[in-house]
This record gives sequence, C-alpha cells and structure tokens, in this order.
Amino acid sequence: MLPLFNRLRPFIITVFVFLFVSVVLIVLFPKAQLHLMLNSLCGRGFDRFFVYLTYLGDGVVVLVLAMLAGYSQAKSKIRFLFLGFSICLIAGLLAQFFKKVVFNGMPRPMGYFTEGALQLVDGVKIHSWNTFPSGHTTSIVTLMLFCAYLYGKKPWIQVLFAVFACGVAYSRVYLSQHFLEDVVGGSVLSILVFFLFARTLYTWFEFADVRWA
Repeated sequence: MLPLFNRLRPFIITVFVFLFVSVVLIVLFPKAQLHLMLNSLCGRGFDRFFVYLTYLGDGVVVLVLAMLAGYSQAKSKIRFLFLGFSICLIAGLLAQFFKKVVFNGMPRPMGYFTEGALQLVDGVKIHSWNTFPSGHTTSIVTLMLFCAYLYGKKPWIQVLFAVFACGVAYSRVYLSQHFLEDVVGGSVLSILVFFLFARTLYTWFEFADVRWA
C-alpha cells in the first residue's frame, strides 16, 4: 500500500489540503452560516458552469469514464477497464449504503433551511434528504484517483486531477445538494475505498504485467 501511496502523493496531498481547509471551516462556522456563505461564494455568473461540472460526478457518467480511462491503456485494456469500473462501482454503492441505510433521513440543505433562504439554480432538481456522504464526491474522487494512477507520471498532472475532483465536490455545495461535511465524508470514503480495494481487485484480475510500485 505504501508504494501506491507514494505514487499518488501529489494527488493525496492536494485533496488533503482541501479537506483540511474544509474541516477548519466546519469547526469555525455554524453549519447554516457556512453553507449560505459557500452557496453564494462565486456569484450567479457561475450557475451554468457548476451545473455542467456537477454532472461529471454522476455515478453512471463516472462508470463510463472509468471504463474509457482503463481501456485507453496500451496493455491490459480489458483488465484495466474492469478495474476502473469495479473500484468506482464499489465506492458508489458504499456511498449509497451510508446515505440510505446508516444515515438515512439526514436533511440536505433544501430540507434544512426555510423556503427562500438558499440561492438556487433554475432547472436543477434539488433533493431534500439522505445527505451524508456526497455520492457525486465519492464517485469523482475515486475516478480521479484512478486517472492519477494511470496518467499521473508528472506531479502537476496529479494535482490537476485533484483540483478537478475538488471542483466537482464544491459544485455540490454551490448547488445546495449537500453540506460541506457531506463532501468531506465522500472524499474520505473514496480514498479509503481506493486504497483498501484497488490492489485486492488488481490481484483478483491477475494483472501480472502491470506494476503497483
């Protein structure tokens, strides 16, 4: 596991900075005040941008992108395809399990605030319940970890993947689909899933021609 962590160090450090800042904000500000601040942080000019960005964290989209990323490899196309699909599927299913079983009924911003308090984007269906953790965040961080492993030979490329994942994660707060703590929970879950399951699946698929070190 340590060689894998060392290989993905730039990505992990970037995400950890995002998580550290997020946790500090969660500790310093009341939940309602923090969400309203983040919900309106970028202004209405970014509405369409975040609407399109957040779709890239959708579970189905992530699974398709994971398979395409795996299939793009010069060697072991099918095996990497299944690895990307499997690890993203496991992360997504676990996020849904926690949302709908362990933390079932927890209110999202729409169910937490009174009507008219939130800055909402026209045309976006806002959910009210089962907020923790953020499924989109779990999916996109897992996908970007997988992409960072496949393509992140240079540190700056891994940083770009991590920044993109954090951008999608923030879009969930901007659109009032989740609170910041939901995004933190989804990020942590995705990292745990990747490091706990990726090598096990890799061994299961018998990828003898690809190195993890």
